[in-house]
Amino acid sequence: MLIGGTVLIARAALSAMLLSALALNEPSTPRLDPVSLERGVTLLDGWSARDHDEATPPGPASSVGPGPSIDSLGDTDRLQWFGETRWYTRELTIPAAVRGLDVAALLELRGTAQVFVDGKLAANLGSMVHPETGEPLDFGSRNFSLRLPEKPRALLAIRYDDRVYRGFDWMEPSAGFRLTLGTPEAIERLVMSSLRSSAGQQMFFLGAFGGQALLHLLLFLFARNITSNGYFSLSTAFSAALVGLHFQRILSEDPDTLGLITRLWNPVLIATMVLLLRFVEDVFEHRQRKRFLFVASLGVALIIYVVIRPGTEAFTELWWFHLLTLGMCVHATLSAIRRGWSGAWIIGLGLLGLAGGLVWQWLLVVGALEAPFRTFPIAYYGVGALLFSVSTYLAFQFARLGRAMRERLQEVERLSRQNLENERSARQQAIERALLEADNERKTAELESARELQLSLLPKSLPSLDHLEIAAAIQTATEVGGDYYDFQVSGRGVLTCAIGDAAGHGARAGALVSLMKGMFAEFSSNDDLPSFLEGSNEVVRSMDVAALRVSMALLQLRYNRLLYAAAGMPPAWIHRGDEVEELLVAGIPLGGMDRTEYRRQEVRIAKGDTILLMSDGLPELPNEDGEPLGYERLQDKFLELGRLPLQEMLDQLNGLALEWGSGTALADDVTLVAIRVIDDPPRPRRRVRFGM
Repeated sequence: MLIGGTVLIARAALSAMLLSALALNEPSTPRLDPVSLERGVTLLDGWSARDHDEATPPGPASSVGPGPSIDSLGDTDRLQWFGETRWYTRELTIPAAVRGLDVAALLELRGTAQVFVDGKLAANLGSMVHPETGEPLDFGSRNFSLRLPEKPRALLAIRYDDRVYRGFDWMEPSAGFRLTLGTPEAIERLVMSSLRSSAGQQMFFLGAFGGQALLHLLLFLFARNITSNGYFSLSTAFSAALVGLHFQRILSEDPDTLGLITRLWNPVLIATMVLLLRFVEDVFEHRQRKRFLFVASLGVALIIYVVIRPGTEAFTELWWFHLLTLGMCVHATLSAIRRGWSGAWIIGLGLLGLAGGLVWQWLLVVGALEAPFRTFPIAYYGVGALLFSVSTYLAFQFARLGRAMRERLQEVERLSRQNLENERSARQQAIERALLEADNERKTAELESARELQLSLLPKSLPSLDHLEIAAAIQTATEVGGDYYDFQVSGRGVLTCAIGDAAGHGARAGALVSLMKGMFAEFSSNDDLPSFLEGSNEVVRSMDVAALRVSMALLQLRYNRLLYAAAGMPPAWIHRGDEVEELLVAGIPLGGMDRTEYRRQEVRIAKGDTILLMSDGLPELPNEDGEPLGYERLQDKFLELGRLPLQEMLDQLNGLALEWGSGTALADDVTLVAIRVIDDPPRPRRRVRFGM
């Protein structure tokens, strides 16, 4: 109750401000001269409102005192909320040229009214009643004849009630009434203009929505496995039905027709939203069966409710259901975009247009905005935006399908030509097979020599530092691999360790190992690790050899600091107490891209810390089922073995490789380097400066 009252007060305030601003552009005292009547004179300002429904109409102008003034009759929007019948009066100045003339009057209203001139009934609008409830049901424009008094001033009074309009206000969100006086020709022009506008919009929207419904129905009939076309066809057909009901409500004055529209409107709207949700979930394969069944069941229950209670307002009572279905449509679309669904953003824009149209229509209903022109169904333009986006999405998908089919045909042609070529060369291959076997024996001998060369490039001995314990192990694969490790120790006790993995196997990998050793030989402990990697990347790129890639990591122990930089290598681990800290620095392998920037990570180290570097051979080692060992299992094993002597720890890790691989030959090198801080690192020497 409190929230509802707050909304009503806010709405009334907004309407009053907007309509007051609008009234500033209207003349306050329109003249009823013959020229003005030829154009039509609209009486907007100068009205007074009385809060109570008096049984006796106001008398002549001289007998009625002033009432509360209102800026414009649009302010009668308050009647929708308070449900009261009120009197509205204004003085009418009548020039001598038109006194006593019969003029045509057009009273555009959203309710029922009685028109009095100097206390005499001039028109009674609202005689039609609902066949069941007995309430008046005629809305919209009403024209009648009005005789102007033969005196200079007269009192025009209107007894107005718009309570019967509730439930239809979303269609044309305007309130109050508008009285226009003019010649019969001028009034006829106004009426025909309004009818033409309504009929034009009806034909446009019915044609657009009906055409889309037929198009998607045909698409579904020709490809019934694409059920989304069927759902969208039904949703669009229901949207077209809503358009027909809306404009029929505007053009019809038959009480039976209006009563039928009241009963049909909400069920059709609910079905439209449910079918729209089903379409969006189906087109993006967003399988949420239980959730959709819940929404569909809720929709069926609401349809039963609104059939029993036909006065339910679509935008003021059932807005939450429409918001729920639209929100679920947006959620399914965003999920498709996150999954990389091609073209999902197109339907997302359409849903955004639909949401904008519905929000705009709701703001018109509550009086926060005014329509740019009369009979302006902005919500239908939102639906039109969705239809356009779906058509664009279909064109996009058909274009992608056409491209894929052309590419597939080209691939079939290529494979056919290749198959013919293979058949022609089959005999030649049989002859060359014997030569290849001989050549294979020669290459095997060369690979063995390359393996020996690779192993010879590894350090002959490990560095010996008082505060560090170092161990390393490498298991080579069946072919010549590309794993490599090396050390440098500066004169100040700074240890730099390099570990790398050249892409591929065979002679090229062995050559890359030689290149890595040469580059590391040029490293100085004063070099910045990222800068060294960036320079090495340029060296590899300058070789201009396709698919030449080298992964490399540099670890430097500089007193009590550990500096780490990597280019495509697995993370480094530090065993500290009862946990393992991970150092993971992202970077592409050397040779991947020009002018690549690399980063470094810096942490503190202390006595007892154990550092493990590795290539990807061990964590990516598959078992019999093809499942890799994985970093998580390996990290747990390292946490378990981290306190053992380093060589024993590496032996057990290599044993884990044999156990996981079931003793089969390794497909990739397995390289491990372990460093343990056994004493406090030496402190850097401070430079002593002498001088004045």
